[in-house]
Amino acid sequence: MILTTAYFPSLLYFRLILSNDRIEIEACENFQKQTQRNRFLIASDKGAQTLTMPVHAHNNIPVRDVKVDYSMPWQREHLRAIETCYGSAPYYPYVIDKIQDLFSTKDEWLLDYNMRILERLLEILHIKREVLYTTTFQPILENDARLITSRNFKDPSAREYYQVFSEKIPFIPNLSIIDYMMCEGFSVNY
Repeated sequence: MILTTAYFPSLLYFRLILSNDRIEIEACENFQKQTQRNRFLIASDKGAQTLTMPVHAHNNIPVRDVKVDYSMPWQREHLRAIETCYGSAPYYPYVIDKIQDLFSTKDEWLLDYNMRILERLLEILHIKREVLYTTTFQPILENDARLITSRNFKDPSAREYYQVFSEKIPFIPNLSIIDYMMCEGFSVNY
């Protein structure tokens, strides 16, 4: 299965990983702005909140050539947003302990940074999968996983689970796996 690179991927992304033994991350596609490649969604008291990693890129640069921009303190801001939104979540102390250092890592390349995150999340969730990069661009086919994991995809098989602000706002689908882990723990029984 081929997936795009993703910054703290969605729960659906992990469901796709669970359904395949071998995963390839598309390293040869052109970078696309406003996608999971450098952003993820968490639940806040006002609804879905987007956290975006600044990068040095434009739409026609291969994703393997995208550099992370550290000129602003975005890592500290993302960690603070996670702490604010999930500090009262049942599994917050356990999850934050395992991912906090990822917000001080400074990989030069987007692919490297996202791979470090993916490998850590797979380890935390006890998911053993071979994950490789593509060496040539793989055309997108109908029902391709790269389309299914897009931000606007509505997963018909998604089920609701407890979310931190569920007493204030309706269930928010397609959030980062962080949301699920903070609220449900380390077993992806979704």
